[in-house]
Amino acid sequence: MSLSEMRQSSFESLVRFDAVRVSKLLEQIQFAIIVFVIAFFVGSMTDKLFPITKDTESMHDYELWRDIFLQLALIVISAYYISKVAKLIPFFFSLTEQYIPSGHGESAAGAALAMAIIFVGVQKNFQARIAILKTRYYS
Repeated sequence: MSLSEMRQSSFESLVRFDAVRVSKLLEQIQFAIIVFVIAFFVGSMTDKLFPITKDTESMHDYELWRDIFLQLALIVISAYYISKVAKLIPFFFSLTEQYIPSGHGESAAGAALAMAIIFVGVQKNFQARIAILKTRYYS
């Protein structure tokens, strides 16, 4: 296959819009929504476990790093189990028999995106600690 044929084939694959492509997109959306909902509640609870107090600004760097790493560890553990729980839910919207759910990790892609967005969004105390360290090192 020549280079131009490969490019043409890649372009056709990019713009193809069939039942399999729509099923892939629907699967990503479904799992993104499932993960978003679960992660919203778990992330909010995780953030409450690490409250910002009046003393947080005056903490030593060591204490801030410790709290950041502990919260990060809990975020990673939560993300791992949220993904596992989401995978227990079957894909509901396949439009064709040809589509094999998560054949190429579609559910993982949607779940990872939702997880990144929601955990950053609801982890305000985590963000505040990072901002404190940032001002100490880069002001």
